[in-house]
Amino acid sequence: PRADIARTYTILAIEPAWPRGPHITIFRLILVHAWQRGYAQVAGPLGDMALFYAWAGAVMQRDLAPRAARDGLRLDRVQRWTNAWKRRGLRHWRASRHIPVHFGIALLLVGVELQVGTLVNVSWITFCLPAVRYATP
Repeated sequence: PRADIARTYTILAIEPAWPRGPHITIFRLILVHAWQRGYAQVAGPLGDMALFYAWAGAVMQRDLAPRAARDGLRLDRVQRWTNAWKRRGLRHWRASRHIPVHFGIALLLVGVELQVGTLVNVSWITFCLPAVRYATP
């Protein structure tokens, strides 16, 4: 469910094609908060989502790249958001010096994406490779 949560959160929170304006921003904040709260009530709290948010941001960039090229949709905010979650995930992982179960699942997602051969793989490879050196004690 973490990948599903991250993907949905990313769409609700940072999808760049939504209309602009303060009333839309407030609506999005309320919507994402209500969605997260409802999900947590059913599934329980989910911590350590940084790796999954980074993955979801990379997938969003891949999915929207053709539209950005065709229509001039700007993805710079999505790129900054994704990079921030990558840094946060790496800091957390480096500090703990162990591989939590959800990180293993994130690496499994990397493997699945590598089979597909898409642009998102580059994001995952550049995200995961710096962390590999920390895998040994």
